[in-house]
Parts: sequence; structure tokens; C-alpha cells
Amino acid sequence: MIHPLFPLLPRQIGGIQHNVENVPAGLCEAFFAALEAAITASTSGHIEPALTAAAKQLTIIQVDRQLTATLQSKLVYLQSLILMIIATDHSGPSHVQDNRWFGLAIDTATNMRLHLLPPHDGRELEPYTRDLGRRCWLTLFILDRWNAAGTCGQLRIQENNAKLLDSDYELLGDTTYNMFRKTVRLYQLPPYMTNEVF
Repeated sequence: MIHPLFPLLPRQIGGIQHNVENVPAGLCEAFFAALEAAITASTSGHIEPALTAAAKQLTIIQVDRQLTATLQSKLVYLQSLILMIIATDHSGPSHVQDNRWFGLAIDTATNMRLHLLPPHDGRELEPYTRDLGRRCWLTLFILDRWNAAGTCGQLRIQENNAKLLDSDYELLGDTTYNMFRKTVRLYQLPPYMTNEVF
């Protein structure tokens, strides 16, 4: 239910397990806790326990940087943060203003150079990692626009750092590709409401 709109997870059957099989156990636990929180927020009103558990796991990751030392670990960490954004956005007014996940996700994504075209961190990325990173960055852009429009908050990502490419249609799929285009058009905020950081 999350992936059709926000394609931040692997597409293949069994891809999620493959996605985390080579990352530290603590990060794997944090990822699945965030995934549970996002699913719970989308299907149930009783979100507090799942959010609390996921936030606790991700706090440990922030303290222990060794858990995100590899490129794959950074990508799983970013996916976890985006899942927390989705969870809080679906959890009502008491959580939607909790912007810490946005800040952490944008910092992580820009440190990975995902905002560049093509993404580049000083080495050649394998297609699977490159494509998944690209989908995560564009998903983060959409969520940023929706959050800003829904809360009258400030934009965090500049539009010129999330330009669509022709190849993104196949990468995102028809639904997300067109949602991205509409998001750019419909959620243009007046200058006094914007304060882009990237």
C-alpha cells in the first residue's frame, strides 16, 4: 500500500529482505520498526506504540555511526527515515509537525549526493543502488511538498534539485511520475512561505 505511491522499497519479490541482509542487525531492526510504523499508520489509528518503537531504534542509529558506514547501510537508513515521515504524516496533527525525520532524511540523502544528476559520491554506483537512491530522493521531494502545503510550513528541497528525467518514468511508474509532476505544479508556495535548504 506504500510502494505504489512512494516507490522507496525494492520492487522484486523478496527484495526487502535482500535489501537489508548485508546491513548491521541494529539497522535492520530499525528499518522493520519504521516499516511497521508506516503500515500501521496507514491501516490503524493506534500508532503510538509503533512510532515509539521505531523512533527508539533510529535514535540508536544516530548515535552509533558505525551502523551506517557503508553505502548500502546509508540507503537502508534513508529508507527508514522516509518511512517515519510517511508514518508521522498519516498520524494526525499531533505528529505531522514532527519535522526531525525530514531533516535527518535530507541530510542523509544529500550526503549520499542523491540530489545530483546523476547521483554521484565519487564512485560508480551499481544500477540497483543508483535507481533505488533516485526513487528515494524523488519520494522525499514529494513528501516535502505535501508536508509544506499541509502545514503551511517551509519547503526544504529546492525544485532545481529534483528535476524529472525521461528515464524517471520507467523508474517511478506512471502513478508516481504523474503525481510528481502535479506536486510541482500544485504545491507552489509563495516566496514568504519558502526557505529551501537544499
